[in-house]
Amino acid sequence: MSRALAFDEAAAKSLYDANLSDTEIAARLGVGRNLVSAWRYRRGLGKNLPPLKTGTRPEVTVVIPPGLHSAARSRESAEPAPREASISSEGG
Repeated sequence: MSRALAFDEAAAKSLYDANLSDTEIAARLGVGRNLVSAWRYRRGLGKNLPPLKTGTRPEVTVVIPPGLHSAARSRESAEPAPREASISSEGG
């Protein structure tokens, strides 16, 4: 049993062409998001993704605590620690 919902496809297509998301289209038409998604899928229409925002990344400053940088550098250049000599007992 199927029930018909009042769905204005022309209005949906107009909103889709205006780059609105399925959720936004559904809200404006008073229908469910899944109905809009299914309608879009049946017509071979891709998702409307929000435009990429350029230049909105916050500037990041990395603070290295004093001594940390020099400690890392000294570890890289340090010679390996001498190995302990093993003492062997000789029988006699």
